[in-house]
Amino acid sequence: MIMKGISTLIATVLLIAFAVAVAGIISIWSTSLTSTQTKQIGNQSKGQTVCARAIVIDDVKVPSLGGGQYLNVTYHNVGDQSISGVYIDIRNRSAINSTKATSLGPGDITFVSIGGQSNQTDLVRVRGLCASSIVVSDECAPSDLCWKYG
Repeated sequence: MIMKGISTLIATVLLIAFAVAVAGIISIWSTSLTSTQTKQIGNQSKGQTVCARAIVIDDVKVPSLGGGQYLNVTYHNVGDQSISGVYIDIRNRSAINSTKATSLGPGDITFVSIGGQSNQTDLVRVRGLCASSIVVSDECAPSDLCWKYG
């Protein structure tokens, strides 16, 4: 009894059909992956655009050499999203001190008077979370227009 293999034509057709099936599966998978990634990036971009430059420091009044020990910071939310977990970081020559402030609604203006600060303060930063996940902040240093001695 002589055994014969499948014909060359049938083998070629089966090989092509298998290759087309694998290519189709890979195509469907990559299309789905690309679509999901595009949506995620679009949502992140939208959030960052909405929250861009949401906190602005209006002024920082620093005690003069012979003045008191209170640092007065006025800042506001210029965006249309609420900002939560707002902190004020005050840097002087020896350390950075953080003070938890409050949440800011859209358009809210806040004034904070922080005691125990010396005239050696060289940076004030206000930071918080816009839309519950995007970090926003603003800084004021002695060389900025927002810095005032009093």
